[in-house]
Amino acid sequence: MMKNIKIKIEKLKYFFPIICKMVKFRIKVWWYKKYGNKR
Repeated sequence: MMKNIKIKIEKLKYFFPIICKMVKFRIKVWWYKKYGNKR
């Protein structure tokens, strides 16, 4: 059980920055699509 949690945490440490970048990019694209034309 503990080993699985440790492996998951290690994977999260590696994937978290990538996921953050993807989410930020998605929000940016969505923001520009929704509000970019109104300026």
